[in-house]
Amino acid sequence: MTKQLITFKHDTFSVKGFLRARLKENMTDLTHIIFSAANSRGTITSQIFPELTDYHVDYFIEYHEVLKLNCGVSSSPLNFKRRVSSIYVTYQQNFFKITYGITSRTAIRIEKVDAHVIRSHEKIHDIEALSYAVQAM
Repeated sequence: MTKQLITFKHDTFSVKGFLRARLKENMTDLTHIIFSAANSRGTITSQIFPELTDYHVDYFIEYHEVLKLNCGVSSSPLNFKRRVSSIYVTYQQNFFKITYGITSRTAIRIEKVDAHVIRSHEKIHDIEALSYAVQAM
């Protein structure tokens, strides 16, 4: 049984092109989700969500994957062909599943999971080690 910590929702997605989601720590030790989207004209917009969870998260991680969106004639979210990816991370001896991408309403979701739900072929990232690697880039 997974426990969903938080889900970020957007009600108005009419973005064409691609969407990039990344997790970033700001200077005040509050973890921010920074949501950057480029529409077909190349305009960049971003929205910052200041509070992630009740946990104190002191890491810096960035997703380099570009999530491509294909939109139909209508800008309805139902016309988006979605691609959702997820990674498993450990932080302070807890396991988290981070799902990122886009559906009609969910941009990124973080769940605390038990170790037994992680299948043997899935890679588990150590969040502290990953943060050092990202900062070194």
